[in-house]
Amino acid sequence: MKKWFKRGLFTLVVLVIVALVGAAVFLLTFDPNAYKNKVEQLVYERYQRHLTIEGDIELSLFPRIGLAVEHVSLSNHNNESTFASVDSARFAIAVWPLLWNRLVVDHVAVSGFKVWVQRDNAGNFNFSDLLRKPAPLTKQASSSLSPIPPAQAKTPSLVPDATQAEFQIDIAGLDLKEGEIHFYDQDTTTQMRLVNLELNTGRMTFAQPFDVIFKGNLQGEQPIAQATLEGQALVQLEPHLHRYSAQKINMNLVGKVGAYTAQSATLRGALEALTHTEDLRARQLELVTQGKWQDEIQELQKIQVNLNAAQLNLKRNLQLLHTQKMQLRASAFLPVSEGAVEHKLELAFDAPKVNVDTEQVSADPVAFSFKQNQGQHMFGINIRSKQLEGSLDQFTAQGLQIDVAGKDGQRAWKLDMLSALTWAQSSKTLFWSDLVANLVLEDENLAPNPAQAKLTGAGSWAIPSNIWPLKANGKVRTHKP
Repeated sequence: MKKWFKRGLFTLVVLVIVALVGAAVFLLTFDPNAYKNKVEQLVYERYQRHLTIEGDIELSLFPRIGLAVEHVSLSNHNNESTFASVDSARFAIAVWPLLWNRLVVDHVAVSGFKVWVQRDNAGNFNFSDLLRKPAPLTKQASSSLSPIPPAQAKTPSLVPDATQAEFQIDIAGLDLKEGEIHFYDQDTTTQMRLVNLELNTGRMTFAQPFDVIFKGNLQGEQPIAQATLEGQALVQLEPHLHRYSAQKINMNLVGKVGAYTAQSATLRGALEALTHTEDLRARQLELVTQGKWQDEIQELQKIQVNLNAAQLNLKRNLQLLHTQKMQLRASAFLPVSEGAVEHKLELAFDAPKVNVDTEQVSADPVAFSFKQNQGQHMFGINIRSKQLEGSLDQFTAQGLQIDVAGKDGQRAWKLDMLSALTWAQSSKTLFWSDLVANLVLEDENLAPNPAQAKLTGAGSWAIPSNIWPLKANGKVRTHKP
């Protein structure tokens, strides 16, 4: 019995040695460059994009199977223009997980990564086809080794299929250097780019959150931009659910973007994008910034802005808007001559709940205030609405109260108004009804002092396309106290 056991064990050892030697000989003689054309063909047949591998593919065996490639580019969909390119990439792959339909990558190092993102007039991005889930293979096609025909991949399903066994990707970490992201929006002609991008991630896998840290330089022509951008977040990718999210966002920007020069700008919160419904959701959003605004018309100094929103949901093209607990506080100073009193501006906006969609517009009590102060000169306005309801075509603000006050040296005035206000989008006309206003004037030259007047009435205000001149009509009655 022992004799047969020894012979069997010896035979097994010999077979293992032969298998290892055969695998080593295969790997040593295997030339991955011979398959470049095949890989390029498979990519085109599946995605209708041209993959170009100009450099050699290097294969290493120790300590793990590693691949290195240089000068790789991918074209846009059915187009020769470049969508993305990489100067060099290196990564190592674990062999055994491949048997369980998993790709485990030890580490990915990418240098010279560039991508050109475009958004057309319809709001579609040039990478949308890469996020779609290809149609499943038919039984007949599954028996073939050929890739999915293009006709079968044109209509992706929008219904997630989480139960389907898919190829899983697990990356220990990503190290990206000298990256560039170029963005162009055909509708708004926005043209921006993020250069000198460095990005590091933790362990990456689908449907699991991972850390992302990045920094780079923001540049642009439309609008003009020159700023530094850095940040970190906890990112989660779920392509099978068409959902991409970032939690614990902390982004900082310093520099010029358009007419605004930020001494500091910080964004915190959580964002979630649903690509199949084109929704963008924000939670516990906070934006804090200090800086300066200067364009051809206006200059504002010492700007301070603090925007908070517990919840903010946006639909593409702003067709839908839902907010909860939105609060805005802002202040700035107008430029004055040397030695003059500071000219300060203050603004506040509070919206506990606002819902705007194509069928209905509603809002809980909304408050807005603006104050302008320079020495003995003051102007302020407070606007409060009890309820906002209607549709985008026509909505009404019930119980709208407007308080306006001004002071110029020894002269002062105050106007309190209460009315129901209706906006008609088709005619761009503002209607007010049941107007009740009280005017108070204070001046030493008036007799009596103060002078008071009461106004009641109704009317409309048509706003032309060029804004000015404005035309108003209505009836106003004056009542003496």
